[in-house]
Amino acid sequence: MTRLFPRPIEQTKAEIDFLNEHKDVDWQSHYYFFREAVENGTFLQPEWYHYNDVYDWTSANLTKEPLFINISGNHDIGYGDTTYQHMARWRKLFGKDNYWIEYDQDTNHPWRIVVLNSLALDGPLLQPEFEKYDWQFIETLENHHYNGSTILLTHVPMYKKAGLCVDGPNVEYYNKDNCHKGGEYRIGLLKSTNHLQFETTQRVLNAIFKDSKSGAILTGHDHEGCENFYNMNEETGIWEASKNITSNKFIKEITVRSIMGDFDGNIGIFNGHFNEGTKVWEYDYSVCPFIVQHVWWGAQVTLILSILLHSIAFLF
Repeated sequence: MTRLFPRPIEQTKAEIDFLNEHKDVDWQSHYYFFREAVENGTFLQPEWYHYNDVYDWTSANLTKEPLFINISGNHDIGYGDTTYQHMARWRKLFGKDNYWIEYDQDTNHPWRIVVLNSLALDGPLLQPEFEKYDWQFIETLENHHYNGSTILLTHVPMYKKAGLCVDGPNVEYYNKDNCHKGGEYRIGLLKSTNHLQFETTQRVLNAIFKDSKSGAILTGHDHEGCENFYNMNEETGIWEASKNITSNKFIKEITVRSIMGDFDGNIGIFNGHFNEGTKVWEYDYSVCPFIVQHVWWGAQVTLILSILLHSIAFLF
């Protein structure tokens, strides 16, 4: 917030002050608003999610900062045990967890970014209304006709058979053996998942890429990272994951390798290019390893030991 991705000082200071105070966010107000919005149809209105040509949040009248998009992950808000405290804190610091931005609508190459909170799509959840809200967003997207290219940003990868990425399909639920004392209320809730479940994946892809001419998905979660294609089987109507393109309608999924030092401290560069010849958006992704954290820690420990030994030699 202050070095890697600096933003306006007044906003950064307010957020850091909030973190340093360790105060609970006003989740009760968020609770009453959210519950009512789920039931009264607010979250079925495109206006709640839809933005146009936003290149910085100032133009969207939200905050005075560049277009910095945060994707909610399981270490931010949890899985089935997500609470209103988690979500109110997330939204206070980072804004909405579901929305889309459309660009260049008056050209022959429209495109959009769709941001999806995939942690609430599969349950059971402690707060079932979070799942209902997520599916209301998907329903709104499905009912919104769009003929451009879509880039989906979400945390949990789409379903794929074992062997296409390091993590194969796996879903765990809380039970009496894996709940800590005092957490028995979690029993039966979603504990963790490697991918979105098969039916969920099909519904999401059909809703978001229903009309799209081409597209891409950027996900995380699998720390090793991988790239796959979701091909539409025209006979079955099912999206099938593969390492190769086998259909005229396909979506490229990029599971971004972790930025953690154990995995070389990766960031990535994602590039889109509209091919005027084929009239199709083409996407490329490059991994940029930065550092292995063990080297950094080794250097720090060596420096400390050197200073310590020098000090001991000086004293004696």
